[in-house]
Amino acid sequence: IREVCWQINDLSSTMDSKTQLEIVGLVKDPSLHVAKSVAEGLKENFPKNFQNPTILPLFELDWHTYLCNKKRELRGEMWQYSSSVMCSLNGHLLGNEKQLTSWAEEKWNFIQPQALYLAVTEDCYTKHLIKTG
Repeated sequence: IREVCWQINDLSSTMDSKTQLEIVGLVKDPSLHVAKSVAEGLKENFPKNFQNPTILPLFELDWHTYLCNKKRELRGEMWQYSSSVMCSLNGHLLGNEKQLTSWAEEKWNFIQPQALYLAVTEDCYTKHLIKTG
């Protein structure tokens, strides 16, 4: 997955259109909210370079179904994927929230404070539960 990250980094620098980030993950896991925050922060700070990110928070059963389907689709190293969040860049797997954060820092010099993420996780989880009933 790390190799994919760097290949995508090179690919994104040559694209003429806006970058599309997609974040899919387990709604109760802080890593989803870290990735969500990074994706939204990149869009906010670099609006000419990023489309609105696609964020898909999933409950446990839906996440496991999504992950199994992605593993079948992507194969290879994907079989060992164990993170509870999946970040894609222009339709290509970037990796988990740590790889997204590293990419954002290296490519865009974008850094966010870590203390923010736990509070955001609890708030988003509560709102998602209320919204979905």
